[in-house]
Amino acid sequence: MNLYAYVRNDPINATDPSGRWFWAGAGAIINGGIQIHQELEAGTLDSWEGAGRVAVAAGTGAIGGGAVGTIGRQIVGRGAVAIARRAVANATVGAGTSAAQAEGNARIGSGGQQGASGEELRSRATQGAVFAGLGSVAGDAAGPIISRAAGGVGRDARVAAAESDRLIQGQGQPGGSDPGQYVPPRNPGPTASQIGAIGGEAVSTGVGAAQPSSPRSCPTGRRAC
Repeated sequence: MNLYAYVRNDPINATDPSGRWFWAGAGAIINGGIQIHQELEAGTLDSWEGAGRVAVAAGTGAIGGGAVGTIGRQIVGRGAVAIARRAVANATVGAGTSAAQAEGNARIGSGGQQGASGEELRSRATQGAVFAGLGSVAGDAAGPIISRAAGGVGRDARVAAAESDRLIQGQGQPGGSDPGQYVPPRNPGPTASQIGAIGGEAVSTGVGAAQPSSPRSCPTGRRAC
């Protein structure tokens, strides 16, 4: 896995201190990837409609991911109130992105003539809200586990970096360095919640892509849609 792909392998000159682009990129890649899989299964990836649906999925995924990242930065803490606020906010984002994707796909399928029905929009919005909200709560519940895992990885990475510095500076053989105690993030909850919310949105995308669209009338002059 290339951890610096989001800055084009140039973490010195290209930075993302707010983390906004990371989450937007993650949402675009995950949602777009799910839609690509669905189009491959249906044999429609080489059509302009299939490519359009992939673009819509990636675009709504980027918007949703960026919003989820902002929520995680703005609503911090591990208390029940913070968890509930993140869940509601992420559910709102999930509802909006799922409905927007349904509308975009309907426009593509009808050649821009017709959008999604009200019933389909409500169904997809509800679905997106449920999956994103539950994903947010699940991420918060898994926060302590993720924090411990991150602590171990961070501690090992810090030890390796200290050893590397000692060797480069010619300060002796490997072993014996004391890089100090690794301190895990103080608020791991929001990050875990972000992961869960994006995962929930991805599930919603996959479920929605697998569901047939509601019947629509053909534009005037066309025999079949």
